[in-house]
This record gives sequence, C-alpha cells and structure tokens, in this order.
Amino acid sequence: MTSAIACGGSDAEVATGPVAGAERGPCFANGTCNAGLQCLSSTCVAAGSSSSSSGSGTSTSSSSSSSGGQPPPEDAGKDADAAPQKFNDAGDPCPGAVIFHPGTETRDANTSVPFSGRGRDANCVPITGAKLVWTDSIGGGTIGTGETFNHTFTVKGSHTITLTSTDGAGASTTATVTFTIQ
Repeated sequence: MTSAIACGGSDAEVATGPVAGAERGPCFANGTCNAGLQCLSSTCVAAGSSSSSSGSGTSTSSSSSSSGGQPPPEDAGKDADAAPQKFNDAGDPCPGAVIFHPGTETRDANTSVPFSGRGRDANCVPITGAKLVWTDSIGGGTIGTGETFNHTFTVKGSHTITLTSTDGAGASTTATVTFTIQ
C-alpha cells in the first residue's frame, strides 16, 4: 500500500498540531480514533469513508477500510507476495510524505504562507532537510526544503504544492495540496 496524505487547517493548527483521534487528526498509536470515526491512511475520518481526503488537501490510498475504528488488515487489497505496510509509533505510514499546512484555502498575494510537513522512509526513519523538497505548479520551481519554512507568493491563481520526500536509497513519496492566491 502506498499512501500520501495531505491535511491542514488554520494557522493555529501549525502551533498545536491536529488532535489525535479527532476527525482529520492522526489516528492513535494503536490505529484507532474517537467514537464514530475510523483510521484510514493514518488519518481519522468519518466511519464508512472510503477515502482519507480531509477536504484540506489530497490523499491517495490503495487500502480498504474496516469498521470499528480499526485499520484495515495488513493483507487488505494486496497480493500474497507484497511486503506489509509499516507504521511508526504515531500511526504514520512508512514510507510516506505528509503535508500539515497549508490546507485548501485562499490566501492574499504578497503575504507569507507557513508550510509544514514531514517524510518517513520505508523503515519509518524521519527524512529531513534537503531531502524534503517543496515545489509549486506555478513557476515550476522549488519553493522550500525541510519540514517547515515560509514562502511569499506573488502570482495569483490556483497553486498545487507538492512535497517530495526522498530517502537515502533514492526512493521517493509525494503529497500534494492545492490552494488559491488572490
């Protein structure tokens, strides 16, 4: 299973982070969420959801969900020879790239936008620094590196931001979020 998750929200979320077990927050370490929610691609979503999109970004997942707030069985949607999906103690998929901020929102041009995200390799080891590269669909260039940075956008329009997390062996995963600069 390959997962790329993007989520975000208000600037306050950058300082405090999403609430574990709550809707659109990370799953608890044991793969569960609060009542009425299920853990899907390490994110708590409404029970019965088949996608982990939070409405604040994009997400892809090849897993299927199960009921009762439990993660899908490791063999769900896989062939018998596939390697099992790994998760770190926080329930994040490994390997994986995650965007925490910004979410799908509208921002004014010429103002600083904070970015935060992270990456993990196949052994759940954090990927940091220059191995986390953020690019913008408008202008086609790198806008930052690392887990956090700020960027000022001058070009108005719909920007798709991609976080690429590349491990020491050269394998990479991506996460994307699209937002508007007005």
